[in-house]
Amino acid sequence: MRKLLALFLASVLFFSPTVLAEDDAVEQEEFLFTQYFDTSIEITLYHDDADLESIEDSLESRLSELHDLATRYDETDVTNIKTINDNPGVAHEVDDDLFEMVRLGVEYHDKTNGYFNIALGPVIDIWNELLERGVGVEIPREDLPSEETLEAAGAHTDVSDITLDEEAGTIRIEEGMSLDLGGIAKGYAAREGGNLLKQQPGVDSFVFNAGTSNIEVYGEHPQRESGLWHIPIVDPAYEGDIWSIITGQRETFAEVHLADGENIVGSGNYERYVTVDDVPYHHLIDPFTYLPAGVEELERSRGERIRDELLCRTELDHFLGAWLIHDDPLIGDILVTAAYLMPIEDALDFIEEIDDTEGIFYGADDRIFRTSGFDGELYDDDFSDPDDRAPCLLPIVLITGGFILAVGGTLLVMRIRNRRKKKAAPRAHRPPPEEEE
Repeated sequence: MRKLLALFLASVLFFSPTVLAEDDAVEQEEFLFTQYFDTSIEITLYHDDADLESIEDSLESRLSELHDLATRYDETDVTNIKTINDNPGVAHEVDDDLFEMVRLGVEYHDKTNGYFNIALGPVIDIWNELLERGVGVEIPREDLPSEETLEAAGAHTDVSDITLDEEAGTIRIEEGMSLDLGGIAKGYAAREGGNLLKQQPGVDSFVFNAGTSNIEVYGEHPQRESGLWHIPIVDPAYEGDIWSIITGQRETFAEVHLADGENIVGSGNYERYVTVDDVPYHHLIDPFTYLPAGVEELERSRGERIRDELLCRTELDHFLGAWLIHDDPLIGDILVTAAYLMPIEDALDFIEEIDDTEGIFYGADDRIFRTSGFDGELYDDDFSDPDDRAPCLLPIVLITGGFILAVGGTLLVMRIRNRRKKKAAPRAHRPPPEEEE
């Protein structure tokens, strides 16, 4: 395990927890784990003479254990997701933690109307081959998977084909299936890691930052009278320079103030993607289209885009980023993954129906939405309503065309009237020429 200054870490993470100066009343310690769940896990701990070595060892052991169970890429000493995927048609006896992760995945498939799907592995594998080429890399259109390829893989993504036997503690999948716990394993680790820290003697408070998308705060902020933790949220539309790409530094657009026991979890499309004709193809896959969420809207032809602008259909119905405040990092992780994949109004309605859950959403057309109870701070913009309309060409065309017609018609009428006046006017009387003598 490596330890780094929290100031540097705050600059590279999806959320940026406010870095605190040392307080005489408590001691501060940072832990960083980089080898689990394909991400970084940073913990800032405030304590009174806690056994730091024991805490570090316990965290390392627990995270390693959960990583080995959830990975679908590496063989380990235990029966894990890779074991199950490599041996379909067999009932595998598994650890209680792995059984619970899969059970929750199946349960929340129905609770999210199918948007959260741990059986999407065959489709995810296809897209991962492209994403491995590098962040933002431009790839030729012919390298995209065909509709037939995606449909064939999608035929093996039915969650009902997962058989769970709770009494025997076994999991079985059908031939052709492949489970993926990427939307649940990190949240599960955050829950377990946070619970472990809460049980340690001498721990007063902490910020548990699981990867780039899951933050839990515990206890009161040691240096704020309110006791709240200020967590800025990065701007998913920010286009930085080379340095920002290397360091992961991004501008922020909003801030939330978390109380003891609250979590903020996020999902965004800008950290893993390739581009095709400047359209980003990212890692968050719509379980109904088998495409990265939002791609179909962005892939409209030029003619279709002009037509939509003329008809005032300029709004984009997907997100660049979504964030939820929830009291459980695991359930929050599941819910935000599902909400991100939904159309905007569906996502807002979905979260509004869930108790003690609030959200902020950054639309692909730069509109920013929130649930009714969200009280975070938006820096430089106003929140939008789903019924708000983006600017379009139709009013401009109508107003301009109407103005031209009105002016042209007026000039034409004036010209006709002038001609009529000339015809109707009596000719001036001229005396006859004098006769010559």
